[in-house]
Amino acid sequence: ESPKTMGIRSCLPRVPNIFQLARLLKHLNQLPGYSQDHVNVLLISPPASFLPVLHDLDAREIHARREYWLSLLVISPLATVLVCEALRFAALRCKQSSVRRNVRPESVEAGDFQPLISSDTSAKPEAHQPDDKTLQMDFVAVNVVYHVFCFSLVVIALPMGLLSVESGVAWELWFLWQSVLMMSHLLQTGIRCCKAPPEGLAV
Repeated sequence: ESPKTMGIRSCLPRVPNIFQLARLLKHLNQLPGYSQDHVNVLLISPPASFLPVLHDLDAREIHARREYWLSLLVISPLATVLVCEALRFAALRCKQSSVRRNVRPESVEAGDFQPLISSDTSAKPEAHQPDDKTLQMDFVAVNVVYHVFCFSLVVIALPMGLLSVESGVAWELWFLWQSVLMMSHLLQTGIRCCKAPPEGLAV
């Protein structure tokens, strides 16, 4: 293992072991009582190697890698969803507060909520709405970039021994693929929080 991969592996966190959690829940009625050992056994440390040649791994290392990376692949999207929902909720509250501050006090008493904006909209240009052809081209471009990225991961995996018939692509590349998708989702959430009106953030 190279010093670079060792440095990357040292940055990997311990994560909850979803396999051990399932085993623990299955035998919960057999446990004598709560102890710190039960908590420690639910956390799994990173495997001994990072980006190893897959056909050189023994059964024990394959098992350890599967439990760690699958646990991380399951937990990471859940954490991303929580972060995105927290951003959306915070942006919604901020925009709702801004709308309330711009409401005329007399309109509040009358039950007529009108923002303090100019009624003269003739000088404002109409917002540009993308046509169907533009949306279709954007959709095609995104899909082409996505499939090129996936193909690139496989091309990288082949000469490095990170692809095998038994286990497929190395778990590290699966996590890289998932991380790119999650970063894209976070970016989209950030853009939505900045540009969407309060009604667009309510759902």
